[in-house]
Amino acid sequence: MSSSRLEDIELLKEMQRPGTGVNHADKSFFFRKTKAVFSGSDAVSWIKTRLECDDEKATETFERLLNIQLLDVSLRFSTMSSSSTLFSAPSESSSSSSSSSSSSSSSDSSSSSSDSSSSKSSSSSDPIQLAIEKMDRGQFRFTRKKRLVVVGGGFAGAMTARLVQHDLEVILIDKRGFVELTPSVPFVIGDDAKAPKISFSHKSFLKALDVVILKEQVVRLTNPFTLETGGGMVIEFDFLLLATGSFYKPVFEGPDVLYATSADQMLLANQRLADPSVTEIVIIGGGSVALEVAGQIAVFFPHKRITIVAAREKLMERTSTTVHDSVIKWFSKHSPSTRFMLGERVASYNVDEKTVLLSNSQETLPCHLLFPCMGFTPCTDFLKRSDFFSSALEPSGLVKVLPTLQIEGFPHIFAAGDITNIAEEKLAQNAMNHTAVVSKNLCHLASVSNVPSDRLRTYDTDERIMLISIGPRHALMIRGDRIVMKGAVPMKLKSST
Repeated sequence: MSSSRLEDIELLKEMQRPGTGVNHADKSFFFRKTKAVFSGSDAVSWIKTRLECDDEKATETFERLLNIQLLDVSLRFSTMSSSSTLFSAPSESSSSSSSSSSSSSSSDSSSSSSDSSSSKSSSSSDPIQLAIEKMDRGQFRFTRKKRLVVVGGGFAGAMTARLVQHDLEVILIDKRGFVELTPSVPFVIGDDAKAPKISFSHKSFLKALDVVILKEQVVRLTNPFTLETGGGMVIEFDFLLLATGSFYKPVFEGPDVLYATSADQMLLANQRLADPSVTEIVIIGGGSVALEVAGQIAVFFPHKRITIVAAREKLMERTSTTVHDSVIKWFSKHSPSTRFMLGERVASYNVDEKTVLLSNSQETLPCHLLFPCMGFTPCTDFLKRSDFFSSALEPSGLVKVLPTLQIEGFPHIFAAGDITNIAEEKLAQNAMNHTAVVSKNLCHLASVSNVPSDRLRTYDTDERIMLISIGPRHALMIRGDRIVMKGAVPMKLKSST
């Protein structure tokens, strides 16, 4: 961390000390009270006195403290609406120093104009004067809410942050800066226009004053109340939500290996599939993602030959034989050339010869494009670097959670989404159901100390409906081990979610 950053942090801490810091007070309006409110001119005046500097230096310092994300301290600034009637105007004494600079810096422009409106207009041409005037009008406060750090900006993390953003100070850490509708990723195959429609910037729905979005990656938890990022930030928290999701372990690599984990990968797939020389497609896996990718390719690129290699003898192994038979029937009708190599595994992939070798039959298959859709792995490697946290992890990397979705042994830390050890399908709808429980429990714990565990909301693993698309116009609605409905209606439901 740079020396200037450390100096800013120390100055911010000093500004917040009662008695010697910036003069601030609670402001009330009817039955509402906002804590630690101060005016911009109060802060500029304090900095000017403390640093023994001029208005320009003090203004620049205050702007820097407002704009940079000082996450190393537990308290930070929030800017209040200047038009709010909740706050009184700055006092004359607090604004005198800044106004004196204002008159001197704009004397030339004011003398050339006879009315006050011209004077205001001309003073705005000076950036320092404009900043001072803006700060004089503005109102600020030190936040006093409890801090929640959310690691992971997918379904579970982003939606929880959205639900609690007005009740807690939220820091969302995600290296991408947006949430992508992962169930819709296969729909991008054959239709590039779908890609921008399935992703949303975190800033588009996290707009509360006490929200900070960091495009960072967490390296480790240094202790139960502090974490460290790859950029060197050390961030303290009152509550932590782990929602880092999962990924397909990259067993095979190469320019013709694509993973159905993002719209970007599917856009690359469209480019490769448009090449007439790419005719042999191999998809590894017999689950929902593998079948959805195969269905899209079968419809939009009907001249490609698809081979699905699955380790089990049955597709969608945790469902009934009826589901397996329905999938086989659809491909027999819409893509007769599709082959199913069930009870097989891909032993190796030859990048140069563009072939795969099957482990059981030792058969070599041509492979111009490979889609591995297997090897589900929770994104929890960074947690393994923290010795104190090892007891909360299963050997598979899944996080042990209580029915309240708190982590065993750490009541202030929650987990949601694919990384939990809950025995259920890792679906987006289940992740969304996790957020309802986590957000309620976080708000309850933040407002009431020492909440008994029996007063917190618990998560129920009820049997839920699953929608699996096979092609762009056909889907299966599955509940438990049976098909409830299939065809265009379930597809309409899936495409609208």
